[in-house]
Amino acid sequence: WKFLVARDLSAGLRRCNIYCPMLLRQLDVADERLKSAIRRAGSRPERDPAVAAATTELRSQYRRLLIDHSEGAQAQGVDRHMWMRCFYANIELFRRKARKAKDHLRQRRAGGGR
Repeated sequence: WKFLVARDLSAGLRRCNIYCPMLLRQLDVADERLKSAIRRAGSRPERDPAVAAATTELRSQYRRLLIDHSEGAQAQGVDRHMWMRCFYANIELFRRKARKAKDHLRQRRAGGGR
């Protein structure tokens, strides 16, 4: 979950003459809510309704930025940031859990089924 956070976009967007402090602030707040929800969810964040709601909110803020300021957002790779924060992190979580389960199964088989 240690991906580039929304506030890191602010400087780049300002360089592209996109300075919308309210939208960037909302993006930061949504990102913080997601991180907080993930921490509170413990070992099963993918099933937590608060994490789902926070992800939806963050995705909505990214979408607003992409639509309202498409040129600068494209120049700063906002779509990539959105992908990493809202989708890739969840996919990577599932991959890690699958690898861990597979490794555990291998160890049990190697140990004689104990």
